[in-house]
Formats: sequence, structure tokens, C-alpha cells
Amino acid sequence: MNSLSSEDREKIEQKAKTLKESIRPHIIELKTDLHELKQKYSIEYSLNDGRYGKQGAEQ
Repeated sequence: MNSLSSEDREKIEQKAKTLKESIRPHIIELKTDLHELKQKYSIEYSLNDGRYGKQGAEQ
């Protein structure tokens, strides 16, 4: 069933590993940005005594 040779499999695995390593810093950066945004909006929400969320419900 599996028609890939061990050489082909190794090439594919190496390419996948390379892609994963090249993407990793971008994922870490996005997670950091998301965390900072969550903190920022959480602080804004508490400074408005929750009115920020209630305004959306009233409209």
C-alpha cells in the first residue's frame, strides 16, 4: 500500500521538520501578541467597571 521508498520518506520528514522550525518563531510571536492583547483589553474592561461589555448588550 505504501509506495514511498525510505529515501522519499526521509526527504519528506526532513522537509516537514524544516518547515516546522521555520514557522515556530512566527507562532511564538503571534501567541505573545495575543497574550498582550488579552491583557490590554482585560485591563480596559476592568477600568470601565464592566460597562464596556454592557454597552454592547444594550445596543
